[in-house]
Amino acid sequence: MMTVAEFKNHIIGAGHMGTLNKVRNFPELLQRSINTMLMKIDPIETERRVPLATPIYSDVYNYVAPADYKRTIDIYPQANRISTDRARYEMIEYFGAEATYKNKRITIESQNGVKYLRVNWGIIQPLVFGSLDSVTADGGTWIPVGTASPIVQDLLVMMDGTASLETTINASGDGISNIGLNQFDLTTWDEEAEFFAFVYIPDAVSLANWTSVTAYVGNDLTANYWTLPAATAQFDGTAFQIGWNLIGFNWALAAQTGTVNPATLTAFKLTFQTAGVMTNIRIDNISASLGTMFEMKYYSKYGIILSGSNAWANITESDDDNIVFDEDSINILIHEAIINVAQQLEGEDMASDVVWASRVLHGDPTAVDVSGRVGLYAQYRKAYPSQSKKPVARWSSGPRYRQ
Repeated sequence: MMTVAEFKNHIIGAGHMGTLNKVRNFPELLQRSINTMLMKIDPIETERRVPLATPIYSDVYNYVAPADYKRTIDIYPQANRISTDRARYEMIEYFGAEATYKNKRITIESQNGVKYLRVNWGIIQPLVFGSLDSVTADGGTWIPVGTASPIVQDLLVMMDGTASLETTINASGDGISNIGLNQFDLTTWDEEAEFFAFVYIPDAVSLANWTSVTAYVGNDLTANYWTLPAATAQFDGTAFQIGWNLIGFNWALAAQTGTVNPATLTAFKLTFQTAGVMTNIRIDNISASLGTMFEMKYYSKYGIILSGSNAWANITESDDDNIVFDEDSINILIHEAIINVAQQLEGEDMASDVVWASRVLHGDPTAVDVSGRVGLYAQYRKAYPSQSKKPVARWSSGPRYRQ
């Protein structure tokens, strides 16, 4: 690695300049140069291995992607990996259509400008606390809480099973509850599992009014229960949205009232915090699931390591920051930066600088040496081919018909 200050000296020398005083916004120029370079190659120095922020749960598909995620190299259970623990990277359509019966699949999607990782990796099957197919389908009866409207079955809008339950939230603290659920024994998952619920928001007004949602689980809802932390976003970290929202509730951070016996759980409640009326929301498929910790290897889209904190960043903050690339790849970045400097300064010699740097990067067909004809990018790809997973799709010529 070299510091930003050292990199500047290379630009000054290669660009036959005395100083960089005329170069405006050098941090942004360096950022553009890194971005251009990383679109063309996957430098080995940008490989990272990190534990995922949350465990992977069976039948839960959306997870927060690392902030600097660029391309997947590998993803696997953190402990006791076996030879078949290999993820297949699929096209978005195939992943979604086949999620219920395919295993060890991943894909990358984006929503409202935020990338998230989709993982289908069944390990420990969840326990369904409430199917919510009817008000009496799960043992006991689902009833409104506070001033919520009477609960009705919805056979049209559902996430799982045959129906969902619909109610209107009129004020903060309203929700649904059931104290007579079929008994569950979660002793082995005590304060380690995650609880999940699907919430459907039908319109923009209800969405704007929704602040958070809180879950309660226990032997009852008056003396012996846990209050799970309020959720202010979907489980994958994205904001609440119109449509179905998967909400996660972290049991490990729950506050306990009384003494709860995890072997005889029969009560569950959801309450909403809201700034106004939330009309005709639906709730479906309340479950508990024990996750598995995963690690991920990926190429980073960042090229800066900040001095002092050692944090990866997409833009430099100091001349003491480090650029992650070594001698093989830093030469590519230098020439990309020279092109950007030349485009900004527009001096008499700048056009020749752009031509020269471009030929170094992409090849000069008149060069005597073969390596000069292919350029630095092609040489780098040959020396360090990308290890990233490529999305896979299946093609078919269609059915054959006999005459």
